[in-house]
Amino acid sequence: MMQVAQNMSEDEFIRRATSQFSNYFGKRSDPYELCNDFIDGVTNRHCEYVVKKDTATMMSRMYSALRTMYKTMNSDPKAFATAYGKFGEGMAENLFTFRAAMAMAGSGVTIDYLIEGTKISMYNRSWITGPDGTWYPSVSEILRYLECL
Repeated sequence: MMQVAQNMSEDEFIRRATSQFSNYFGKRSDPYELCNDFIDGVTNRHCEYVVKKDTATMMSRMYSALRTMYKTMNSDPKAFATAYGKFGEGMAENLFTFRAAMAMAGSGVTIDYLIEGTKISMYNRSWITGPDGTWYPSVSEILRYLECL
């Protein structure tokens, strides 16, 4: 991903996420109910504007962080770690930033989702991206499934 940010403009990087809006919000639909948190009376169009603005802001943050990571990966571990954290914050903003990052990362990227805490038992799932950006269960997920049969 660091190399991707070196090879494209910030606007192009941002468009990788915002280009998903027409499919998501098409026909006034909101399948994941991103606009449910808005105050009564706020139009769906305003919600789209806010989500798009927030997505663009976080994609810009991700772009800057990746460029910083590229510059500091061999010279300044503290700056690299700070930039890595900012990249992660941007990527976690919403489904558009996450999907854009995964698509730009390319095929063979592993996604590990782990939640654990003092009041919940550990929940862990793992996927790997395919050439078309689709997520497939990782080998460990397939083995876990087969053990349950």
